[in-house]
Amino acid sequence: AYRKSFFSRKRSAELKGEAYFEIAHNPYLPFVVTSDNSQIKVLGTKFNVRSNEDEDYLSATLMEGSILFSENNANIHVKIKPGEELIFDKSTQAYQLKNLLNPTEILGWMEGRLIFENNSLEEIAKSLERNYNVRIRFADNTVKQKRFNAEFEMADNIYQILSILELTDKFTYKINKREIVISSK
Repeated sequence: AYRKSFFSRKRSAELKGEAYFEIAHNPYLPFVVTSDNSQIKVLGTKFNVRSNEDEDYLSATLMEGSILFSENNANIHVKIKPGEELIFDKSTQAYQLKNLLNPTEILGWMEGRLIFENNSLEEIAKSLERNYNVRIRFADNTVKQKRFNAEFEMADNIYQILSILELTDKFTYKINKREIVISSK
């Protein structure tokens, strides 16, 4: 949700989910992304923010420019540089800053692609649940840790994606309406 008021000296967006922003620098009218108690103040930049309600963390990935991450409860104020990703754990209130080895996953998402690079099936399932409005359950825990490298178009059908992944012979799945159950082979 993006809000702008003629009387406000602030441009702001409240985020639940994931979004990519390209913001023009304007020192007189800062742009602020808010998610729960966290704030990201934009200093003219290209960045991605992810704060899904089903995940215990918020992540901010910076492609270009500069952003300032603040968390009011934990009294955290961190400036993020291009090529860095900040991950804030909502439950422990701790954060880590890491260099992006490969920003292709973020860039792919912006271009309508799903890119998985050595992702666990559990991580892939969360992404598929969000993008295709399905529920994915695991019949056993070992299958969750199986890792994949894959790239799909978001226009692809979820059943096509699962069928292609299943060809690796690492798992099998069953579909019942909007629920998918994944099991070890």
